[in-house]
Amino acid sequence: MVRINTPSFQYRLCFVTGLAIGLILGIALFTVFVSNKIDHYLQQISLLESVIKEKNIQLEKLEDVVNTRRYVLKKIDVYLEHDGDDMEKITLQKHIKQKYMLLIGKNLAEVDADMALEVIDQRIMQLGKKQYKLQVKKIVIAEILKIWVETRAVKSS
Repeated sequence: MVRINTPSFQYRLCFVTGLAIGLILGIALFTVFVSNKIDHYLQQISLLESVIKEKNIQLEKLEDVVNTRRYVLKKIDVYLEHDGDDMEKITLQKHIKQKYMLLIGKNLAEVDADMALEVIDQRIMQLGKKQYKLQVKKIVIAEILKIWVETRAVKSS
């Protein structure tokens, strides 16, 4: 019968315990590393999906006016001043661009600057449980509609 207090048994027990603890720590660190990479890739995928949708809408609208020689709105650029995380910023930019997608392909003479400004100025957008008030700082209407927007978090009551 093996004695529990023998030095060889204690050595084996210590070795197996250290091996198990090392294995658990290694798996935990590997999981943290992989989950961080997955979050990063999901963020990139979300950004690229929104870019693809935007480009498809632009392509459809521009195909309609290819044969005409008039100045039309071709693209929308949103410059957002936002203090939150990148996913919130990407989502807000996507929602703002969606509000202006109807203007793509329109003749620039038909686009009213005041109406374009009022579409999102002083608007409150909700992302999950957070609400943000949008304020348009500057808008430039040319073949590319450029909008500078500042966001402020609104305290929900």
